[in-house]
Amino acid sequence: MFGTVAIAAAIVTPVASASGAPATAITTTTAVATTTPASGVAPATAASGAASTANSQCRRSPVVYLVPHQDDEVLSMAASIRRMVGRSGAACVHLVLVTDGISSGARTSMARGWVPVGGSGVVRVSLTPAQFGAARDREFRAAAARLGVPAANVHLGLPKAPRVPALTPAASRQIVSAAIDRFGTRAGYTTMSDSDPLADHRNLGTALRQVGATRKVSSTSFLYPPYRMPAPRQLSPTVATNDADRIAIRQAAAEYGRYDPRAGRYGIGWVSVPQQFGGPALTLRFVSDGGQQWSPGPIRSPNVALYRGYVSYLHR
Repeated sequence: MFGTVAIAAAIVTPVASASGAPATAITTTTAVATTTPASGVAPATAASGAASTANSQCRRSPVVYLVPHQDDEVLSMAASIRRMVGRSGAACVHLVLVTDGISSGARTSMARGWVPVGGSGVVRVSLTPAQFGAARDREFRAAAARLGVPAANVHLGLPKAPRVPALTPAASRQIVSAAIDRFGTRAGYTTMSDSDPLADHRNLGTALRQVGATRKVSSTSFLYPPYRMPAPRQLSPTVATNDADRIAIRQAAAEYGRYDPRAGRYGIGWVSVPQQFGGPALTLRFVSDGGQQWSPGPIRSPNVALYRGYVSYLHR
C-alpha cells in the first residue's frame, strides 16, 4: 500500500483593487468575511509549455479521458494522465468534462462559512449555481494545465453532448457516443469504473463499456477511485514515480485548494471533498448550522485513508 501524499497548499492573498482597497477581508479568527464573486475572470493560465502545444501536432491516436466531475482528473486519473502525456505526447491527450458541477453540496457549505487552509478567519461566499459552476471550471482548467494537458484539449462538454448536472444511464450513453463521433474509434478512452460506488462514475463507466463494445472502439480503460478501497475486482496500479510527475500532481491538487476571490477562485474542490484530497485539505474548518466550527478528519476504514494521488488504479 502506498503512503499518504501531502498536498502543498496554494492559498493566495487577495489582490488589491484599483482603488487600493483589498478585494476580500480575511481578518481574525473571530471575524467573518463575506465575499461577492468576481465577474469576467479570465480562464486559468496553462502550465509552462502546455498551451503552446498545438492539437495538430498529435501524430498518434488521441487518448481521451471522460471526466465525470471537476476533481476526478486529479483524484483518480492524475497518474494515468501524466503517463499518457509522457508516452503519447501532450498534444494527443484530451480531457472531456461531462457534468456542469453545479449540484455539489459545497455551494451550501461555502455560504454557511469555512476557514480556508492557511486562513485565520471564517469566510462566507454566496454564489449562484452558474457562478459556482464557472468557478469549478476554473479549478478544472488550472489543474489540467498543471498535469500538462494543452488548453485546446480541455473540453467542457462536447457539441453533441452538452454537460449535464447528473449522469443518468441515458445521458452517459449519449456522452460516450458523442465522444466517439468526435475522436473516432481508434482513439483510446478512459473513464471511471463501472463498479464505482458513485452513481455518476458507475453510469459513465457502464456506458463506455457498452457503447465502446458496440462501436468497436480499439481501447477502453476504467479507473477505480483510490479513496474507495477495497475494490471489487483486480486492480493494476499506474504509479507516478519521477519527480516531474509528482510535482505536477501536487500542483494540480493544490489548484483545488487555491483561495483567491479576486481571481474567482474559492478552493471549492477542497471544500467539496477534503477527505479525498487529504493532506492540508483536512485542516479546513467548517461552520455548522449552529455556528460551531468542525474539521472533517481522515477517511475511515474500510476506505483508504487520505488522498493517494500518485497512483491511478486500472480496474479489470
